[in-house]
Amino acid sequence: MPHIPSACAYLVACSFLLASRSFAEEPPKPVAADHSQNMLAGRELFKSTIRAMLVQNCVDCHGGKETKGNFDLSTRDSMMASGMVDKEAASSQLYRVVAHLDSPHMPFKAAKLPDSLIKDLGRWIDLGAPYDRPLVEQGKVEKKPKVVTDADRKYWAFLPLNEPVPPQVEDRDWSHQPIDRFIRAKLDAEKLKPVAVADRRVLIRRIYFDAIGLPPSPEEIEAFVAAPNLEVAWEGLVDKLLASPHFGERWARHWLDCSRFAESHGFEHDYDRPFAFHFRDYVIRAINEDQPYDEFLRWQLAGDELAPNDPEALAATGFLGAGVFPTQITTSEAERIRYDAMDDMLATTGYAMLGLSVACARCHDHKYDPIPTKNYYTMLSAFTTTMRSEVEWDAATNSPLPPAVHGKKGEGRKKIQVTTEGLPPMKLHKADESIPDFYDKTYFLKRGDTAQKDGEAPLGFLEVLVRHPDGSKHWIVPKPSKARTSFRRAGMAQWISDPEYGAGNLAARVIVNRLWHYHFGRGIVSTINDFGLQGDRPTHPELLDWMASDLIANGWKLKRLHKQILMSRAYRLSCATHAENVAKDPDN
Repeated sequence: MPHIPSACAYLVACSFLLASRSFAEEPPKPVAADHSQNMLAGRELFKSTIRAMLVQNCVDCHGGKETKGNFDLSTRDSMMASGMVDKEAASSQLYRVVAHLDSPHMPFKAAKLPDSLIKDLGRWIDLGAPYDRPLVEQGKVEKKPKVVTDADRKYWAFLPLNEPVPPQVEDRDWSHQPIDRFIRAKLDAEKLKPVAVADRRVLIRRIYFDAIGLPPSPEEIEAFVAAPNLEVAWEGLVDKLLASPHFGERWARHWLDCSRFAESHGFEHDYDRPFAFHFRDYVIRAINEDQPYDEFLRWQLAGDELAPNDPEALAATGFLGAGVFPTQITTSEAERIRYDAMDDMLATTGYAMLGLSVACARCHDHKYDPIPTKNYYTMLSAFTTTMRSEVEWDAATNSPLPPAVHGKKGEGRKKIQVTTEGLPPMKLHKADESIPDFYDKTYFLKRGDTAQKDGEAPLGFLEVLVRHPDGSKHWIVPKPSKARTSFRRAGMAQWISDPEYGAGNLAARVIVNRLWHYHFGRGIVSTINDFGLQGDRPTHPELLDWMASDLIANGWKLKRLHKQILMSRAYRLSCATHAENVAKDPDN
C-alpha cells in the first residue's frame, strides 16, 4: 500500500527543510578555436590562477599527502585517468563538485570557492585542462594507506550528539511540543507560512495506514469525526494503534527490508529456509513489546552470546543469516564464497544499523568515507566462525537442546534458524565434503583477493567511531571458559550500541531518521542508508540530534518516539499549499 497520506504530510510539514544549495553560474561555452591555441590559452590560465587554486585547495587530499576518492591531481595524466574531467566543464565532475552542482561539495569542510575562480576552472577545462608541469614533484610522494584523522571525526554524522535545546517561538499554541518548536522556528526564519491541520477523515486514514498498514472501519472514521475534542481523540487513536498487534507487523516490514530477510537462500537454486520465520516473528514481537532499541541491535549481532538461554535472543541472530547464500559451491570458490558470506553480514550491519557503506572498503580504502581497508577486515573478523545453524528448543524446559539429541523425537520441540558458532552448520550441497564451512582465521586481503593474504586480522571497529583511550580493546569481550562461541560478536554489539565512546550516537541518529522517513515520506537525511560523505546532509540537524538524544535519555524506547512524531502538529498538517511557499521553496 503506498504511503500517500504520509508523503502528503511530509510535503507540507517539512517545507522548512530547505536544502542548502549554492548555484554557480553556468559553465562557459567551449571556446571555438583550434586545439593548439586552446592549449596555449589553457596553460596561461593554469599558470595564472588554476595551479594556485588546486595547490591551495585540492592537491593535499588528491595526489599530495593522500589520494582520496581515487582522484589524483598530481599530474595531468593521473587527473584525466580518473574520469573526473571531460571535454567540457558542464559534464566534468571536477567542475560540478567545485561549483556545488553535485555533491560532495568541494573543497570539503571548507567554504565554496569564489565565483571568479570557479569560472576560471570551467574555462580551463573547456580549453583542454592543460598543465605546464606536475603539481607534485614526481618521486616525492609516497602513497600511504588511509589514516583516520581528527578532521574526519568532525564530520557531522561522527560527532557526539550536541543535545540542542528546542528553540523558543512566538506562536506557542502552534508549537506545543519540541518537534513543532524546531519546525516552526525554521518556518519563521524562512518566512514560510504553516498550513492548517488536515481534515479529520484524512488524519484517521493517514495514521491507520502509517501505524498498522490497514484502513479504519467506517464506524471508526465516523466516531473520530464526531469526537468533541480533537486533541483527546487524536491521542487516544495514537495510543490505540501503538498498542495494536498489527503495529509490530507493519513496522517489522521496514526492518526486515533493511535486514534483506527471505525464507529461501536465493540465487538460481533458491532452497527453502523452513525455520527462518522465527527471526521475522522476533522482530514483530520486539517492536510490539517495545524492546529497547540498543538491546534490539545487540541481540541481532550476538543474542546467542549475550542471552544464550533466551529463544528470542537466539532467533534475533537470524539478522546475520538473512541474506542470500549460494548452496552449491566447488572447492576452487569455497574460500571466496566464505568471505562473501561474512561480507554480507558486515555490509548489512553497516547500512542497517550505522547508515554506512562499510563494505566499500573490502578491496581498497573507502573512496569517500574515513573507512580504511584495515578497519573493514578487523570488523569482518568478528564473523570468522559465524555460521547459519538450526537449534532445537525444548518448550518444556525453555532451553536449547544439546546437539547430541538434535533430530530425535520428542514433544514440545521446535527448530530455530540461528546464526551462531560451535553448532553443526546448515547442510549445503558441495562438490567435495572436505570443503570447510568456515575458516579459523580472517586475513587482510590485498584487493579483496583470497590468494593475496597479508596477515591475520585482529578484532577491531571503525576508528572514526572509537573515542575511548583504550581503542577497540574497550569493548572486546574475552571468551569465557568452556564457551561455545568466540564472543567476538558480543564485542561488536557492545561497541555499536555505546553512545558514550562507540557508535551509539550514530546508531541513534540512523533509527530516528528511519522513523521520520516512514512517517513523513522523506528522512531528515534523505539517504536513509547512507550517512557518509556521499549521502545527503540533514536538512535539520538540530531536530535530528534532539530526537536522537531524547531517545537515548529515555531508554531507547521507540514507541515513545513514534508517539512524539504522531502527536506533533507537523505530522497532522494538510497537503494544501500556499502560493508564497511554493514560490520561495518550489522543491520543498
